[in-house]
Amino acid sequence: MSFLRSFVLLSLTASFQYSVITCSKKTDSLFFPEKVFYVGLVEETEPPVYVGQFEAIDGDNGEIEYFLEEPLEFYKRFEMDSETGVITLKSKLDREREGGQFYLTLFARDRKNPSREASCELRVQLLDVNEYPPEFAAFDAPSSIKISETVNVTAVVGTFLAIDGDNWDEVLTY
Repeated sequence: MSFLRSFVLLSLTASFQYSVITCSKKTDSLFFPEKVFYVGLVEETEPPVYVGQFEAIDGDNGEIEYFLEEPLEFYKRFEMDSETGVITLKSKLDREREGGQFYLTLFARDRKNPSREASCELRVQLLDVNEYPPEFAAFDAPSSIKISETVNVTAVVGTFLAIDGDNWDEVLTY
């Protein structure tokens, strides 16, 4: 039996990378090919946004139903097609307001009696769009500094602070 594993990075252009994995052992279990899937999405992308298709493997080839864990209100912005396992994003995400990573739990259930379930985790990395240029902070720093010709070359003559609205936690280089 063969199945397909995909990793998707969506940006202004989309790229897909696939690996084909072959299972030689016959199994009747229901499982996802990976315990954790990783996807990158570019913030502020107009919905609907294709996140990816996540298929479970059913060793005895039964019908499979897909669903997301009952999410918090925020995660209701993601939707999973119950028949195909395709996940879409229904509204824009803003990395600066909502954070850079999201974790979703995906489920698959076969339609037998008794039914079996499998789950995996989807880690969504929200990629930054550089919407905010760095700005010098407005505090009581002078707008100009006079320096004497005799000042030592290594002397500190002023201190300035710049802030980047896209990357509050990163160091800026001047």
